[in-house]
Amino acid sequence: MEKVRKITVQLPEELVDAALKSTGESLTETLRMGLKLIAARQAYDYFLNMRGKIKIDIDYKKLRED
Repeated sequence: MEKVRKITVQLPEELVDAALKSTGESLTETLRMGLKLIAARQAYDYFLNMRGKIKIDIDYKKLRED
C-alpha cells in the first residue's frame, strides 16, 4: 500500500462543489485527480515546448507494410 498523508485544508465551498460535480467522484478521489493533474502539468509543458524542435523522419508507407 502506498504511503498516505492526512491533511486538513480550508477550501471555498463553491470550488469544492464544482469539482465534485465535474468528476462525479468522492472528495478524496477528486482531490487526488486534481493533484495528479498539477503534477503532470510540468511534463506537459516540457513536451509542449519541444513541439517543432525535434525532426523525426519516418517512412509511414514502410511502417504499414507489416
